[in-house]
Amino acid sequence: MPVGSGHNEIPVTNSLMQIRAAPWVDLDRFLRVVSDPHRKAIIQALMPGPRTYTRLMGSIGLDTKRDCGIMNYHLREMERRGIVVRLRRGPYALTSLGRDCGYLLRQLEQKHEEWLGRSVQ
Repeated sequence: MPVGSGHNEIPVTNSLMQIRAAPWVDLDRFLRVVSDPHRKAIIQALMPGPRTYTRLMGSIGLDTKRDCGIMNYHLREMERRGIVVRLRRGPYALTSLGRDCGYLLRQLEQKHEEWLGRSVQ
């Protein structure tokens, strides 16, 4: 079922339906979670697979000595919302909801690039 009208229609994917069904989600809260640059970077860094805390910090450009508080805060918030989980041996991974968030972010970024390309021409 598309959202919008005319040429601005956005197809509602199964991912979006699952995100809407998550207990913590309304659209504004979802957008706040994934619009934070640190959380967005964490989601993107975990899309290929689980990473240790230190490797995750390095991959998103945080300093392992200076920025632990920032990292801990965002990981806690993402765990609380069911986007990230810490695996038994310590690495962090995306939940199925987190992967859906990652796919949606990728789709939004691609659409944004398309819109920028059209506006430049």
